[in-house]
Amino acid sequence: MSVLVTGGTGFIGQHVVRMLAERSETVHVLQRQRGKYGGDSAPNIKTFYGDILDRESILNALRGCNKIIHLAAFARVWAKDPTIFHQINVLGTRNVLDAALKAGIEKVVYTSSCAAVRLSGGGILDENSFREPDHFLTEYARSKFLAEKEVLSYMEKGLRIVTVYPTRVYGPGKMTDGNAATKAIALYLKGRLPLMLESGEEMANWTFVEDVAHGHVAALDKGDVAERYILGGHNITLKNVFHRINLITQKKHLQLSLPKRLAYAIASFEELKAKLFGIKPFVTRGWIESILKSSALSSEKAVKELGYTITELNEGLERTIRWIEETKRSG
Repeated sequence: MSVLVTGGTGFIGQHVVRMLAERSETVHVLQRQRGKYGGDSAPNIKTFYGDILDRESILNALRGCNKIIHLAAFARVWAKDPTIFHQINVLGTRNVLDAALKAGIEKVVYTSSCAAVRLSGGGILDENSFREPDHFLTEYARSKFLAEKEVLSYMEKGLRIVTVYPTRVYGPGKMTDGNAATKAIALYLKGRLPLMLESGEEMANWTFVEDVAHGHVAALDKGDVAERYILGGHNITLKNVFHRINLITQKKHLQLSLPKRLAYAIASFEELKAKLFGIKPFVTRGWIESILKSSALSSEKAVKELGYTITELNEGLERTIRWIEETKRSG
């Protein structure tokens, strides 16, 4: 089997590519920059220069493949030109799915986001809690919702697609906006990010990156077509995450509670600065609202149907902290 991985140079993507290569799959990686692939090197990893906005480059990378994992996305808090969210996440997804249909691809795993859906209900929520959003907190959320409309459209045309929803992913890997949780851990360890919204009591689902990568591969193997799977981990508050980090490092780090009203005021200032000077904001109001609306989630469906496994939280945090410290020493 040969698999095309879009976004294979990214945070989650590099782990997915490595796992596929380790089981002797031929992996095609579509990358935007010419030169050597930035992930693990192996004879069965083949790189192709291109872009999901370029249909011909997708078809070129697809030659010889029978499956696709579509991870590529513009996953950032802000962009100077907000239309880039629609271009990459919606039109780019349409290009990938269109190429898959033309090439007769057997199966596609599409990486969505919990931002693309509205979660309703009480307690721990699952895929049955997904509803169509009535408004969007960020351009990223809007674009991922519209991308799901593209997925539905191409399933109606006969393309076999499985959709996965990673939660708050952390772990070793590229320090991009897609790895925001690990960036927050690294800053907390340095004493540079002690802030917690509303005392850090908001509940969110934290998942280790290697689990998410295994979930993608399992969805490729076992996922039922047209099904949706949450690839999550542990439901926990940020305050509790910080507490565990303190215990692991045996060091008490500064923690400060940031009231919601003050957080919104700071975000408004950051957004104004971004608008006037084109400087990336540290935080936005939509991002704050997203954090406050985080929910406890269940990955039971993925566990039962995909054989998805969840790394114990302390183990995942220990490995992440060790990687951060080793990277700091070697850098």
